[in-house]
Amino acid sequence: MENSIEKIEKELKSENGSINGVIMDLTSFPSVRQGAEKLRALISHVDICILNAGIMKVPLKISENLELHQKVNYFSQFLLLNEIMDLIEKAPNRPRVISLSSGAHIFGDGKMKYWRTFENQEEYKKEMITN
Repeated sequence: MENSIEKIEKELKSENGSINGVIMDLTSFPSVRQGAEKLRALISHVDICILNAGIMKVPLKISENLELHQKVNYFSQFLLLNEIMDLIEKAPNRPRVISLSSGAHIFGDGKMKYWRTFENQEEYKKEMITN
């Protein structure tokens, strides 16, 4: 991620923009909360928040009483947004929150089956309808 931030910073220098990033583990709610605190130490406000993390094809695993796929793709991102909402509200202009998901939802049939593994593309596509 650090290399990605450096590349974007180089592109933004010609635009008079800036970017900040914090590395966190979305499988851990404490890590998400720590990441939010690190952001608070770095910046006074958030102009644009892009939520774009996701995992797929992971074996069934429970983390902090939640299925890992659901935790990373939904709950941790919601937690992060909740933790930094005050920074978003402090933006001087019109802040943006952009939540992205996979385009795989178009292939799903609408039949959700939580608490299972995503060992193939078909199951992942079906789950993406929840986005």
